Amino acid sequence: MKKFTIIILLITGFVGNSQRAVFDDWFIAGGFNAVNSLGTLNPFESPGDWMFKNPFTVSAERQFARDFNFEFALNLNGINQGERFDPVPATSDFTYISFDTNVRYNFGRLIFRRGYDKIDFSAIGGAGFFRIDGSNLSFNLGGAALFWLNENNTFGLRLQVVGKFALNNDSSGFENNHYQYGLHAVWRL
Repeated sequence: MKKFTIIILLITGFVGNSQRAVFDDWFIAGGFNAVNSLGTLNPFESPGDWMFKNPFTVSAERQFARDFNFEFALNLNGINQGERFDPVPATSDFTYISFDTNVRYNFGRLIFRRGYDKIDFSAIGGAGFFRIDGSNLSFNLGGAALFWLNENNTFGLRLQVVGKFALNNDSSGFENNHYQYGLHAVWRL
């Protein structure tokens, strides 16, 4: 818990000090997620067995530099007793909840240099807390593609995948490494 608190304090201090810049866009997002905790190294194995019970995600982001956003996200999901889970059947119904703080590096403008701004790509890194049967902390690493759907780039759809690497992976039971996939509607405020 100490490591997680230190990470949050460092990120908060970094974001607080960087708010002097002129970049101050806010974003909110809501959507769906799927969790792959099958205990394999293949991030795309058996999509039919991924967690998809009450799969809701909400997040808020603040742009703090030209290509960087700070994000706080809440993710809910679950699995029913008897469904495949890590890699054996779940022994009872479980609810998955995670709180994540991430920094997004938006690098779409480096790919589309001629002013095309309808697609943006981002690399994601951060830390999180998640709970299934017990709880654990994670380092998060992933990527996303955001497709702006209107002329002003104020509404879009984002596809993302994040690998969550549990800190106490060997002794944590169900709370171990997993992938989380998302489809989110994004609004620029």
